[in-house]
Amino acid sequence: MANVTDEAFRRLFAKYGKPDVMWTEFVSVEGLLSVGREKLLPDLWKSRKEKPVVAQIFGGKPEQFEIVARQLAQMGFDGIDINMGCPDRGIEKSGGGAAMMKNPKLAQEVVLATRRGAGDVPVSVKTRLGYSKNEMTEWVKYLLEVEPAVITMHLRTRKEMSLVPARWDQMSKLVELVAREIPKVGERP
Repeated sequence: MANVTDEAFRRLFAKYGKPDVMWTEFVSVEGLLSVGREKLLPDLWKSRKEKPVVAQIFGGKPEQFEIVARQLAQMGFDGIDINMGCPDRGIEKSGGGAAMMKNPKLAQEVVLATRRGAGDVPVSVKTRLGYSKNEMTEWVKYLLEVEPAVITMHLRTRKEMSLVPARWDQMSKLVELVAREIPKVGERP
């Protein structure tokens, strides 16, 4: 989460929470390829105690995802997570976050490009039930066609943001929908 899962937070979490996996703050692929890259790199700092750690990225251009995924793999990240669920308007303007749900073909291209760049590093997707209504069945089918290693589902639509309780009834439908064995990560109440 932006402004939450920074290195200091992850260190405390690693020490006291003993999580199975941790994620970085999400970082713009466009920003990581720009002159301002140095300002974003601290969001990706990690210590040896933070294992495994997954870098979360967002953007709207597949070619940028491929380049950045290659860089993240070389930096030693244990996974790369594509944010396709953030409802922030600024993120959506870049074509990233929840805006990806409006363009499933582009979303597929982004996953494939990220997988090419990542090599053996697993690529996952964090997303939502849909943009303005629940379209989970169709949306997840698109994602499964490009074989992400993990799908993390925020059990609300983009329109709902976090203003309503998570729709836990959808988790069992997600499990049924996913025919092959990939991890399914939901929210805890």
